[in-house]
Amino acid sequence: MWWRQCQPGCGLVFLVLTLLSADDTESADCNRVFQSTADGPKNGTFTSPNWPESYQNNLCCIYKFIGIGQERVQLTFDQFDIQGIPPKCQHDYVDLFIRAEHPDVNLLDTPFLGRYCGSSAQVLPGNLVSMGQIFILMLNTDAAKAGKGFLGTYHFLNSSLYDMGTPAPQPVCGYNIDGLNRPKGIIAAPTYPGIYPDHLFCFYKLQGVQGQRIRLHFLDFDVYEGGLHCPIDHVKVYDGYTNQDLLIGTFCGSVMKDRVLYSTGPALHIEFVTRSGRVPPTDSSYLPYWELEESSRFQQKGFKAEYEFSDKFVNLDFIKPPAMHYPGTECDQVIRSSGQSNGTVTSPYFPKSYPINVTCYFYIDGLEDDKDLEKVRLTFNNFYIPSRSTERCTDGFLAVYLQGRLPVDGRTDDADAIYCGRVPDSPIVSSHPRMFLVFDSHHAGIAGSGFKATYEFLTDYAVPGTPMSEEGCRFQYNTHSQKSGTFTSPRYPRKYPPNMQCIYIFRGLRNEQIRISFDKFLLKASDGVSNTECPEDKVIIYEITYDRDTGNETLTNIGVYCKAIIPGPILSPRGINNMMVEFQSDFEGVAGGFQGKYEFLELTDPTCGGNLTSDEHGGGVITSPNYPANYKKDTGCIWHIQLRDPQSKVLLHLQKFAMEGSPSAGCSAAVLRIYKGGGSQPEELCGTDLKPETKMIISAQNNITLKFTTSSSAIGNGGFFIAWAEIIPEVYLGYCSGFKCHANQYCIPRNLVCDKVTHCGEGDTSDEGISCDARRLISFLSWFLFWIPFVHTVFRTVGAVS
Repeated sequence: MWWRQCQPGCGLVFLVLTLLSADDTESADCNRVFQSTADGPKNGTFTSPNWPESYQNNLCCIYKFIGIGQERVQLTFDQFDIQGIPPKCQHDYVDLFIRAEHPDVNLLDTPFLGRYCGSSAQVLPGNLVSMGQIFILMLNTDAAKAGKGFLGTYHFLNSSLYDMGTPAPQPVCGYNIDGLNRPKGIIAAPTYPGIYPDHLFCFYKLQGVQGQRIRLHFLDFDVYEGGLHCPIDHVKVYDGYTNQDLLIGTFCGSVMKDRVLYSTGPALHIEFVTRSGRVPPTDSSYLPYWELEESSRFQQKGFKAEYEFSDKFVNLDFIKPPAMHYPGTECDQVIRSSGQSNGTVTSPYFPKSYPINVTCYFYIDGLEDDKDLEKVRLTFNNFYIPSRSTERCTDGFLAVYLQGRLPVDGRTDDADAIYCGRVPDSPIVSSHPRMFLVFDSHHAGIAGSGFKATYEFLTDYAVPGTPMSEEGCRFQYNTHSQKSGTFTSPRYPRKYPPNMQCIYIFRGLRNEQIRISFDKFLLKASDGVSNTECPEDKVIIYEITYDRDTGNETLTNIGVYCKAIIPGPILSPRGINNMMVEFQSDFEGVAGGFQGKYEFLELTDPTCGGNLTSDEHGGGVITSPNYPANYKKDTGCIWHIQLRDPQSKVLLHLQKFAMEGSPSAGCSAAVLRIYKGGGSQPEELCGTDLKPETKMIISAQNNITLKFTTSSSAIGNGGFFIAWAEIIPEVYLGYCSGFKCHANQYCIPRNLVCDKVTHCGEGDTSDEGISCDARRLISFLSWFLFWIPFVHTVFRTVGAVS
């Protein structure tokens, strides 16, 4: 608080005046007294000395406004020009006192409302109202430059607004309101509509009789909003007789303007508390008060509310446990799941007629935490909300919100469904843990019995797809329903729960293939866990084969995936039109999960891939489509290499390789899978930097399969060039019957030697060594010598003819 005293030239330190009897008395100096009388005027104007000219220097002027009885004093400034810059006001200033208990008060001991200066009337609140019958204004000026001063209006207000009940003994600010004597009335901040002072504590006790409830309607609400939980100024409303009862809420700002609260019983206890420490309007983080839009200005008025005691408000006995009344509302209720629980919910007074002109909200909340996620299923047992138009439901309705949304500004236009008339189709199921109902009878010409419904909390996996059963995480995706779509881990994008198994089955037509790809993939895995063994959380992908003779389906595991490595796209082989994805999580730890895409694709003639054998050459080359140009999106190729000799093996040498993705992040857009056989998981390759062990791959048996797949999001890259060769067994003859590679010591077919492609594997070019140059020279000379006799004969014949 600023130190308050007049300037030395004033000759005063203790500002005590003797009350003058005139209505408007001016002393020899600049002090003024404005006294209300029973027959005199109740309003007038006041000005600074020498108005409208500048006031003098070194002034200390006291203006006293004194009402009679329970009158209050209201001041408004029409013009204001006091030299200085707020809020410090180091030169001239006006101090305002609204809490003086008698005219001869010592102002040094009296709390003051505030100190003001500046050149705009808007630096002051629009209204200033005293807490009692006395208002004191002090003008203090220094010896420096003077301002024009001020022009204002005063009013002695009728005390009816402030006759709120039986006042508490002075100096306590409080009122007791008896519902028998005052069934309706107004309560307000003690200085409303003027600015309220700092360090104020006022209480309002509203007490009726058993069977009554209280309706509290805030007509105006303007309390400083200092942050979360209203730490500076606030209004607290308690549902009972004291502040030990249930707190309905702590309010500040303007949020409660035109809002309505209800008690559950016959009593409300209200507290209005103010403190100091508000951010000044000239603080750098705020616009000055006078630069704000009119609708945004904080006027520090406090509140004004209308109350009513009545036994006609909704009786809350219709709310049965475990449902709970929502504090502060007329008939709202909250139902919370205790874990796959169920119960019944009804409109007020069911099966009797519901009350007219009420709106009741029903919050039906399933579990939503790290371990549990639920949705709500509602089945109507009885329903009768009569309406002259069942299409528009103008006479009452039940609005249903299934996606967790709430009405905006009380409007139900955006509800997922609005019911009236007779029993609607049921059950209805939410797509969110919360189902929200609005029962409204405000325009009802006649009341019906309302509704009775059974609610059930069901486990919700939040997976897009068609559930295969009410229990268990099992979903089906059928080509007849949708040709493409997404599937996710439970609760995605939130973390999936532990100890979970989910099944996703994809069923296409005979002339279709299925492509599965992943956009996001993050499964929990401990440090050091192999991405091929996947002992913890994992995704397993199967091909489903149908046996028409037995009617049985067989699952073939084609890939296991874990950690944060995105699986590459998977395209089912021709003839396989059913696939399954299985997700497993263990008991410990969870992660973000996955988002996948499925597509049912019509079969087309293959443009790449094929079946290769050792019968013709015993080796060859496999390249990506368009090589060496970029491959394209939506591509699927399968190469099967089958060797005749069961002891032979296939040698692959990946000589050129450039694809999207990377081994560490995954192959979401394009992938080359190599199935070596022997029950091992396929090598899944992408990126541009192959590990040494994947540049050369040997089959476990006499066959190997390569699958190249790109998704619809692939952008293309150079692709791959792979040389393959049969490794001939030496067990039969005890030696190599073909060509023995010098470095890698593989025995490959002799016809692969010197074919301009190295077939001996990584680091071994012996099959294309120096001897190939001699071979090519000998071959050329043999060809040349073979044709020389024919050329000679031709020339002789031509010469003879000529």
